[in-house]
Amino acid sequence: MKKSLIAKANIFRVLIFFFLIIFVGCTSVPLKIPVSPASNHNYEKLGQSMGHASGFILFDFIPIGQNGKFKVAYMRAVRSKVGDALLNPSFQEQWRWTPIGNIYRIIVRGEVIKYIE
Repeated sequence: MKKSLIAKANIFRVLIFFFLIIFVGCTSVPLKIPVSPASNHNYEKLGQSMGHASGFILFDFIPIGQNGKFKVAYMRAVRSKVGDALLNPSFQEQWRWTPIGNIYRIIVRGEVIKYIE
């Protein structure tokens, strides 16, 4: 009798664990990237730029570096020309399969601007 209670308790713990994994999941905040300059700002165009960032999904389940890759790529493009924002940004995503998960790479291109005060 005691062994059956222990077995039931262990099964209950495993079920709770899987419930938490499946239904809780991962969350992130919405990505907000300024895509056009404010109408009340003057700006100087600094030229075309590109930035990239990568993320990985381990076993197609565990995200590593996924949530921030768009913002990182955007900021790398802006900072490469020491600017403040991108005009007409374009986003391109590439992915590669590996036996333990997928690698996702985002590439951001656009014209870098610097606000003039």
